[in-house]
Amino acid sequence: NSSSGFYFGLGVFSQPLFSSIIEDGGVDMTKNKIIAWFFVILWAIVLYLTLTNKMMLAMDLMAIGMFLDAIKCLIKS
Repeated sequence: NSSSGFYFGLGVFSQPLFSSIIEDGGVDMTKNKIIAWFFVILWAIVLYLTLTNKMMLAMDLMAIGMFLDAIKCLIKS
């Protein structure tokens, strides 16, 4: 049902905003929360490194974070 999708810009993303919660039925919420908190902490560290002018370390950590996020998306699909 694309009419319930959450759209950005030109409508590239047509997945419903809470599709993983709806599809999982809330069964896997603990695992999703742990993964979400992991990424929140990871991006907070990247922000701290950027603000303290440690750009190379921030870029390395950002690349690792984006790679892990891509793996997470592949596993969920």
